[in-house]
Amino acid sequence: MWSVKTGDPFPAEYPNIFVKRVREENLFENLGDAKADPQVDRTSHIVNVTLDFKYGSQSRQKPPGRG
Repeated sequence: MWSVKTGDPFPAEYPNIFVKRVREENLFENLGDAKADPQVDRTSHIVNVTLDFKYGSQSRQKPPGRG
C-alpha cells in the first residue's frame, strides 16, 4: 500500500495521507488512534516513518459462551 519507492523524493504530507487511507479502507478492525512519525536524517537524506496503530475499543464484545 505504501507507494513511495526507495530513492523517490519524499512528500512530507504522505505519511498522514497513508494513515488516512488505512482508516478509510477499514484495514484494521476497531482501529483507534493512528499516527505517522517521520524521522528525517538530513545528512543521509533518508526518511524513516514509524506507523503507530492503536486498538480502538477497550470494551470489546465477547462472543456468547456456554451457560
